[in-house]
Amino acid sequence: LSDILKFLQERVDNTKTFNINVARDDLYQRGLKQRARQKQASPKNQLSVSFIGEHGIDEGALRREFLTEMMRGLELNLFEGVSCKGKNPKYSISYYQENRY
Repeated sequence: LSDILKFLQERVDNTKTFNINVARDDLYQRGLKQRARQKQASPKNQLSVSFIGEHGIDEGALRREFLTEMMRGLELNLFEGVSCKGKNPKYSISYYQENRY
């Protein structure tokens, strides 16, 4: 895992940023919408997160919190089953048509 993380970290372009502004109460949906709207921003750019109505500067903790909540949202929305036995992707034509996958 550490080799994979190092591999990915080496490919981040620290000269450009990918800015996300989200509300805590709708973090998952708003995060997806922000990503879709910023077509010119590359996922390789340095991620910078700010929460609407808060004055925090992203030194890493906001980004970590955002990514943790996004992963939780992905798990809840795109997978089904019991955690301890593993989960399977949800089969949904409407999710596919809405580009949720």
